[in-house]
Amino acid sequence: MLRILVPSALLRLPLNSDVRAHMVAASQLDAALMASIGPRWAKVAMVLGRAAKVPGLVFAEDEDEYETLAERLEELVAFGHVLAEGDLKEWRFSEVRLPVAEGVRGEL
Repeated sequence: MLRILVPSALLRLPLNSDVRAHMVAASQLDAALMASIGPRWAKVAMVLGRAAKVPGLVFAEDEDEYETLAERLEELVAFGHVLAEGDLKEWRFSEVRLPVAEGVRGEL
């Protein structure tokens, strides 16, 4: 069984109106995204692909799971929970990673 720990601060992030309408709870999106992001830079397309495969995420039939995850990822970046390089709308050409605690090397 996969257990994903999500910092409680993420659960309190405000949602934009588009995300509120989705069936998947923000905490589920956050958990899937945070589990898919590490301390090294990774392409947004790869992160979204990994997050979409996390067990337990159920999207509505008319909902594009990748767009939903991408919107939430942008919010995580805006609130400083994830670092980003490049235009996040360009999934294949932008990268994200987790912030690294002070005194820990981020680029391994």
